[in-house]
Amino acid sequence: MAKMSFAACTWLPRARRQILESIAIQPGDVVLDHCTGCGENLPILQRAVGAKGRMCAFDLSLYGLQRAARRLEELDIGNVRLQQADAHALPYPSRQFDAVVHFGAWNQLPGQKRALEEIIRVTRPGGWVVILDEGLHPQRRDSWWGRLLRWGNPLFGSSPPMELFACYAEPSVRWVVRGMFYEVRFRVPN
Repeated sequence: MAKMSFAACTWLPRARRQILESIAIQPGDVVLDHCTGCGENLPILQRAVGAKGRMCAFDLSLYGLQRAARRLEELDIGNVRLQQADAHALPYPSRQFDAVVHFGAWNQLPGQKRALEEIIRVTRPGGWVVILDEGLHPQRRDSWWGRLLRWGNPLFGSSPPMELFACYAEPSVRWVVRGMFYEVRFRVPN
């Protein structure tokens, strides 16, 4: 378990950066970090949108938002609007964001359908939605590694809820971080 924890500390930050950098975010875009937690995505997203872009980030947890605010202050990142909000009732106008990114805890989010409806509402037509969470590639679930991961964290037994996304778009699923996480990515239809 110690080796697995060390490996995760090495793989996950690099994988997060690679995934975020692979989203077609352009300088000047407006991006939402959905359920930002401690704001780990914010420095990478800020580089993508540049000085002319804007970022919003929210979380239900005030503690997470305070940590995100400290991170932004330490890194001297100023073009992020942080606020406490509920994923089921986003405090943003419709069709505002060029991209919405949600990393982690989707598997634990109650009312996923309502949260997705809100994501679709606030994303511009043609904008990107990217959701990433734990879930082992089907071929890895019953391997010794897969059983060990599911024993340590049952959420690794989760599957991407493709039926939820299919009614809005043509989502693609990609297995990342050595098949330990799923990424669902799609453009909001016009």
